[in-house]
Amino acid sequence: MAFKSKLLSFIFTAGIGFTLYTGSAVAGGPPWTPPSAAQCIFQSNLARLDFRLTSNTLWDQCREAYRRYKGINIKITGTVRQKSTMRDFSINHQDLLTPGKYIYPMVNTGSGMKFLYSLDPKEYMIVGSLNYSENWKK
Repeated sequence: MAFKSKLLSFIFTAGIGFTLYTGSAVAGGPPWTPPSAAQCIFQSNLARLDFRLTSNTLWDQCREAYRRYKGINIKITGTVRQKSTMRDFSINHQDLLTPGKYIYPMVNTGSGMKFLYSLDPKEYMIVGSLNYSENWKK
């Protein structure tokens, strides 16, 4: 009888401990925070940005962040210079980046909006570098 009592006591204590432990892990733990948006962006070249879909240590976290958020608000800025005239044209592009979607920055060359990738590198050059800011959109 003493053995049965000790066994029930152990099961009861272990059960409470397990319940308290898992309860605190779920309810009392720190809130989930996504990786920085920059860690989930893959810049394949200067003219195209896409969501990181390759396997890496952050892939699961990036995928979970995308599940919880609508995507990444991204703003791309920079300057393109026309070599023949030495005129500078600014790049100011804002878009929502989501998995499977590419962002193609555009530039107003004075003769209409053109995709950055479609500009002739013999005629246009990027001055400095393209800059972008990003944050998760709820």
